Amino acid sequence: PAERVPQSGRAAYSPVLSRDGRQLAYEEWTGQTNIFAVDSNDPTAAPHQVTFTTRWDWNPAPSPDGKRLAFVSDRSGSFEIWVSDMDGGNALKLTAFDGPYVSTPSWSPDGRNILFDSPVVLVVNGNFDIYEVAADGGAPRRLTDSPVEDRFPHFSRDGRSIYFSSRRSGAWEIWRMPFAVVAAQQVTFSGGYYSEPGPDGSVYFSRDSLAGIWRVVPGKDPELVVPDLEPEDCNNWQVGSDRIWYVQRTPHRPLLLASHGFADGGAGRSLTQLPTMSYKSGIGLTADGKVLIAVVVRDESDLMLMTR
Repeated sequence: PAERVPQSGRAAYSPVLSRDGRQLAYEEWTGQTNIFAVDSNDPTAAPHQVTFTTRWDWNPAPSPDGKRLAFVSDRSGSFEIWVSDMDGGNALKLTAFDGPYVSTPSWSPDGRNILFDSPVVLVVNGNFDIYEVAADGGAPRRLTDSPVEDRFPHFSRDGRSIYFSSRRSGAWEIWRMPFAVVAAQQVTFSGGYYSEPGPDGSVYFSRDSLAGIWRVVPGKDPELVVPDLEPEDCNNWQVGSDRIWYVQRTPHRPLLLASHGFADGGAGRSLTQLPTMSYKSGIGLTADGKVLIAVVVRDESDLMLMTR
């Protein structure tokens, strides 16, 4: 049986065990990420810092009314869901799992509730499941209990269903679960890793192994809309009211913020250069054109050695 190895650092990666099993070396990353806002209406403006912490803030998700911000942070010592004002003030911790990873907060259309995913080990054997928590605080409620991973939830535009990714069919696909029905319904059948509901009733999705953003309408085959989203940015995009905003990545060049209309095909329009982003941290989009990203402010790590 697996045993937890106690260590005092924030995060341990890449463990290597000595041949006699008595020494363990690993990497401890002590970096720092904060959330910044990029003004898509003014490509010449410098990114504006929103949150200030010596820890990790990422997965930014603005509320529908643009007044509050949900995000993931380990500022309390473990990854939890937080909400704050749009300037980072009045921060409130919504979860207290004290260890299990949490990610991808997403607001309900009325701004009252937030979806997220987490593998709460003591409850569901470490598989990611979907949870809902009130935006003003309260006990989280588990919405899925599948024996496989359920991740990246989003409310439908009318708030009556949730879309999420799952391995229920044996591979990552997009699923839809109405609140009035217990059983989830499969939406994609040829791969789907991250999804966003569109304003026209369709579902946009990306894959973790193929470039692009697709659109699927019930009963029809998926169509490629944005061809130039790289797989490593499979969750670094958002659907707006009239276009899609995403991270555009070109080898040996800086990251760019780009936008693409809902018409199929063709590269998007590059807007402005982006700072170094945290890996697969997601982006947020406000109604007034601010794009929120998690920026790597400090990137440091140490090598640690444990002996028993």
